[in-house]
Amino acid sequence: MARVYVSIGSNIEREQNIRAAVQALRDRFGALTLSQVYENQPIGFEGENFYNLVAAFDTDKPPEAVSAILHDIE
Repeated sequence: MARVYVSIGSNIEREQNIRAAVQALRDRFGALTLSQVYENQPIGFEGENFYNLVAAFDTDKPPEAVSAILHDIE
């Protein structure tokens, strides 16, 4: 079984989008380990601050399947 780490971030409706992303990951992969949420300023453009975190989960799915699921969630 592989351990997968996924970076999650949003600066548009950030609380709603982060919660939705975490729930979608839980629905597809089960138990998650989550980092703290960090607020960061955008770099290279003007906009709202980002919320960022990392989610980790274990899976026996092949990398191509994990990638496809992550693209669906995105």
